[in-house]
Amino acid sequence: MHPENLTLFDDPEIADIIDHINEDHSDDMKHMALGLLNLTKFQQKTLKNATLRQIYQQGLLLDLQFAQNEPHLDNQLLAFNEPTQTLEKFNDQYVALLQRSDRKQGKKTIDIKQRQFCLQTVEAVSHHMYRLTVQTDSDLSDLPAGYAFLFDVKLPDTDLKKHPRPYRYYTLRKAWQTVNENGETQNLAWIDIYCHGEKNGEISLGETWVKSLKIGDVFTSEREFPEKIDHLDVNQPQGQSLLIADETSLPTVARLLEQSPMTEQTIPPIVLTFLQNPLDLAYLEDVLAQYPATVLPIVANENQLPHTQIFTTLQDFLQQYPHKIDHIWGGLEATTTKKLRSLLDELLGLSRDNSVLKVYWRAS
Repeated sequence: MHPENLTLFDDPEIADIIDHINEDHSDDMKHMALGLLNLTKFQQKTLKNATLRQIYQQGLLLDLQFAQNEPHLDNQLLAFNEPTQTLEKFNDQYVALLQRSDRKQGKKTIDIKQRQFCLQTVEAVSHHMYRLTVQTDSDLSDLPAGYAFLFDVKLPDTDLKKHPRPYRYYTLRKAWQTVNENGETQNLAWIDIYCHGEKNGEISLGETWVKSLKIGDVFTSEREFPEKIDHLDVNQPQGQSLLIADETSLPTVARLLEQSPMTEQTIPPIVLTFLQNPLDLAYLEDVLAQYPATVLPIVANENQLPHTQIFTTLQDFLQQYPHKIDHIWGGLEATTTKKLRSLLDELLGLSRDNSVLKVYWRAS
């Protein structure tokens, strides 16, 4: 469909949203293009990038770039189920596109539903990591590593003008079932949340919410999101995996280590941690005592950019101890993710399917 036949989405935030999607969700664009556009098999095989050009009330307009000198395709419309005029409706339509694409390609997808959690205990499990032990109404123990819930973190005094979308994704650390003293089965889970304390004179909305919780409080999630870890599938032939985490993605890495196969053929993963405080490495101590891994700890240096520190540490390690990296998974800050991704692409030459770096947060 030609842009002249479409109606622009009229909102002052739209330019920032387009930049955000292209910077942080470029994989979404590519996967939706593969799943929903009428591409030939050769185009699907050679699709290199899908760039969001504009958002219209009728859908997302993409420009597609291919490898092997295949002609670019511009003005490709990912059509919404229905025209939309508000940001809230846009978010719903965006998620609906993801769901349609994922299901068509046989992938796990976002689930829009409410779930309630009842707080049992809260404790600090490292210098800045808080653990919420919660009871749920269903068994979550089969959920994969990195599975995240979108929590409503709004408090009675939350300034909605300052925080118009008071929701935060937090990761399921692990879940299990137990039997209480009355012989009743209980569904329990850990939700681990990094709280970095005051920054620039303020405490984040999520941390304010966490520290306001009391035993017995019931809180809700609005959406559920599976992490992209299929390339680390324990049922597939294993190679050398590299896991890259900052404090926010440590729960995912801890669970990935627990779910690693333990056989004579298993190659222990390399775990590169980028932490603001070395005391938070203690978060992985119990897991590393049971599941082998080569750990490369980095303490952030304010005089050096994060992606440079991470890349230099990895490059030095591989020069000293040559490894062929087969799979990468990482969760980091948005700008760090974008800049590190291009460096790792050049260094390791992996396909995007085997090199997954996810945005876990964005520096303000």
